[in-house]
Amino acid sequence: TSIFPYVGTFGGGIFAGGNITATGTLSLTGTTGTSTIAAGQGFTIGDSQFVVQGATGNVGIGETNPGSLLSVKGGISIGDSTDYSQIAAPTGGMIVKGNTGIGTTSPWGLLSVEIGTAENVFVVSDQGTSTPSFVVKGSGTIGIGTSSPSQRLSVQGNTLISGNISSVANVTATGTLTVTGLATFNGNASTTILSTTGNLLVNGFA
Repeated sequence: TSIFPYVGTFGGGIFAGGNITATGTLSLTGTTGTSTIAAGQGFTIGDSQFVVQGATGNVGIGETNPGSLLSVKGGISIGDSTDYSQIAAPTGGMIVKGNTGIGTTSPWGLLSVEIGTAENVFVVSDQGTSTPSFVVKGSGTIGIGTSSPSQRLSVQGNTLISGNISSVANVTATGTLTVTGLATFNGNASTTILSTTGNLLVNGFA
């Protein structure tokens, strides 16, 4: 479809039954109203820089077939200053300057998550496995080697601690307690089996 040559301003609308091609700059301005694309039609800038699907309304940035309302193929930089907004994010990753909220509209930290006490806040697992190796529950309990921590810290498996262990409450061992150095008990010592290759002091007595 051709439009007769004209230099100036159109005071009304332009209707074309075919394509409109602008080899220069095409500017659409107005003080009120919106630009509407008919139902079922799409909108694309470049090959895949910006895509709006007519059938779904999904928007793709760098993606020609967006599967969600907003699909981004590439990195995302978010910030209110150029030291973030103009920095390239990691490939397929994201950098954020301010607080981020998941399940909350008022994040009080760089990452704030509000979730039910029995739900998982943070999970780490080996790729391809269904059993998490590290879990943080909404209740604040942490599981290492278990997905169902029953205490503040539940560890399923062996533990190596190179520093001191201090407790202001009871320490209960239902199995074997093995100490390779000095073991000091200032209160009651109750275990099924106590094995030590070093000194054992209970209330100051060996």
